Amino acid sequence: MRKLKHLATAIAMIGVIGAISATSAFAEYHIASVSGGTITGSQVSPIQIVTKVGIVKCSVLDWSGLQEKETEAVLPLHATCTSGGTLAGVKASITTTFCGFLFEKPETEPAPTHAKVTIVCSGAMIVIETVGVTCKVEIGAQGPLSKVTFTNEASGKVTATFAVSGIAYSYTGSCPSANGVGGNASNGTMSGSLLLSTTAEFTVT
Repeated sequence: MRKLKHLATAIAMIGVIGAISATSAFAEYHIASVSGGTITGSQVSPIQIVTKVGIVKCSVLDWSGLQEKETEAVLPLHATCTSGGTLAGVKASITTTFCGFLFEKPETEPAPTHAKVTIVCSGAMIVIETVGVTCKVEIGAQGPLSKVTFTNEASGKVTATFAVSGIAYSYTGSCPSANGVGGNASNGTMSGSLLLSTTAEFTVT
């Protein structure tokens, strides 16, 4: 819960919620409960971030977000790698404590329903370090980036599929494919899919 509060604070700081305007070409995140609820996500296909120095993966990646009302225009989610983190196939720690992913207001045109993603951070970055700290990749606040698409399932859950590109990051240390030289890049991509659910029916409509 503390992590979700940090994410909410970061969102408030950048003012994303107040900047959104209503239009018929947009959808919303809807929970069939007037009090909202906690949304959790499980990997359907592995979530991975591709960088110049290797692919970032996590075998057990827990997603959660708090929606305080029945309907919201944006959806903040926090991801925690609890085990199985790797960078370029090497065991790595993945720290996301003060960062999260903000799904922006969904667009219905062109189909399928989709949204941009903003990485929000509060005084820190997403940090990926191989064992022995021989290679470190850092991903900071940025976006909105395109995009994640949504499919409403008959089970009352939503499949969110990432096809995000243009992720900026830095790398230092003895990283693969970098010849021991650090640098910056903005060619990162994020792929994979999540099944999002809560205790009540959840839809993006």
